Amino acid sequence: MGYCSMMTSSEFTSNLSEAEIQMIFTEHKDIAGDYVVVVAPHDMYGNVCSLEPASGEWSDKHYHDKTMAEFISQVISPGEETDLTFRGDEDDFWGYRIGRNRIRSLGATIKVDITEMTESELEAEIKVLQEALRIAHERKEALSEIVDEVLLEEVQ
Repeated sequence: MGYCSMMTSSEFTSNLSEAEIQMIFTEHKDIAGDYVVVVAPHDMYGNVCSLEPASGEWSDKHYHDKTMAEFISQVISPGEETDLTFRGDEDDFWGYRIGRNRIRSLGATIKVDITEMTESELEAEIKVLQEALRIAHERKEALSEIVDEVLLEEVQ
């Protein structure tokens, strides 16, 4: 289950050749069909790269945000960092700060409109978010990947 969000540009530099970058990219089968790596040679920085949706639609369901971050961490130049972020259609936000072989969550913000919720609906929403946070911490995964899973379990 994906979540409709707007992906930000993920420009980064790489000291690897374009062929090496493309080879590593194709190893990530979850993203290889939905995204493309654009590589532009640069005299001072090696290769300037970006990971872009193959469809050209930056606002879409991005199913494999963690896989995208893992790919970037394998090819980004040592000592460099970039952010890969997503904003949901309800202004939810999550993302990653990525360096060579290092991915840190930028955290997540989830906005919930409670103005018209009953007390029991609010309690149910809080339970879902608490469970998602617990699982995300336990698995060391992005909250965005867990919320859909917890909501799906609630429905079943």
